[in-house]
Amino acid sequence: MLTGTGHSPIINVAKPFNICPQEVPVCDSTFQALTLGENGPGRTIVNVACPETFTHLEVGKTKQGKPSLNTSSNPKGWLARVSTEGDYIRGACGNISTSPEVADKIRVIARGKGAFGLAGNTGTWDDLLLETKLEEFTLRVKPSRGDAYLLLFKEGKVSRVTYEEAELLELDLHGSTSTSRGEMVRL
Repeated sequence: MLTGTGHSPIINVAKPFNICPQEVPVCDSTFQALTLGENGPGRTIVNVACPETFTHLEVGKTKQGKPSLNTSSNPKGWLARVSTEGDYIRGACGNISTSPEVADKIRVIARGKGAFGLAGNTGTWDDLLLETKLEEFTLRVKPSRGDAYLLLFKEGKVSRVTYEEAELLELDLHGSTSTSRGEMVRL
């Protein structure tokens, strides 16, 4: 196994998508982290240590065995943060899915959860940090409110595509629509 700096074994080196670290307060100090989800009843907040500036990232582990992100110079695959947070609505269930052929090649590194309502039981949404060695794949993103859309990871770029646009591009949607997951597998 390759090893990175400190106590961080490299799992994969990747191009980042939507990775925006922030300062997180801890005791009398702060550290840079990617924050997933929310804090509170029916919610899960997860902070993944992350450098403030980077071009490419690698996934490692902290001394406590938690995932961390480290700078890298060798892009391979993708490291993506995808949130399904949307407008408040009763019964929301924001989620992310992908085609059955690639579902086992996309790994959830960290999972946060957001919710609506004081007790967190009015509706929920996923906030995931995903890792893959794949260069090209598609995610179906169903926000907490509204129709689903697709994220196309292709040729080093990420494009947000509606289902109408996907039909014009003749993408294999595995029976999914903007309102139904079809054969797509939830991550």
